[in-house]
Amino acid sequence: YAREDPFTWNEVPVRKRFGVRVGTKGKSPIIQSIIQAYAVPRCADMALLKLTRRIPPTIATPMPAITRLPVSPGTEAEFFLTHPVQYSGWGIPKGKKARNTPRIRNTGEVEYWTRNACHLFTLPPVRPTGERILQGDSGSPLMVVYEGRRLVAGVLFGSGIPDHELCGIPRLRVPQRHGSYTPTFRGEIPGTDATPIADWLSEMAPDAVVDLGQTQAGKN
Repeated sequence: YAREDPFTWNEVPVRKRFGVRVGTKGKSPIIQSIIQAYAVPRCADMALLKLTRRIPPTIATPMPAITRLPVSPGTEAEFFLTHPVQYSGWGIPKGKKARNTPRIRNTGEVEYWTRNACHLFTLPPVRPTGERILQGDSGSPLMVVYEGRRLVAGVLFGSGIPDHELCGIPRLRVPQRHGSYTPTFRGEIPGTDATPIADWLSEMAPDAVVDLGQTQAGKN
């Protein structure tokens, strides 16, 4: 839960600044940069960071985030069922398995389940070790491929079900741990102080978002 104003950049004191590593292997980053400031939304496991050093596009290619779906209201499920959806995560198993499992980013296709007012739900693929979602995956992106582009559509919140009264159904029967993602296109949630993520991203990081608009049917 964020105590700070989500729409304000919070400067990190120079003596307390720490770095962020970029690469596909946790222990062997390609490049590092220092965090100068951050912004944190409420009721979402995500943050925006201002870095003192720009990451070259040859090392990391930024993926735009969706702030609106290109479909008419009520047809979100059809959109996610007809476009490839992918997950990415850094989770590693616990116990004995962890010793033999390098901390490497996993990426794969996921199965879209459903969504409610708060979250979008998926069932990630089974990893070689037998698990789906692991500790360390929280905060990882959900991606959708649209017109040949890979776009961020959500950020993993966890495996729990958000408040039923505020968010509405679903009450999912989970064969294993499902992915519960905060959509990057989430608006206001009546009865809560949850940050409208789409507005937050558009104001705080306008260069990082893509507004796909809606179909003509959605605009009418």
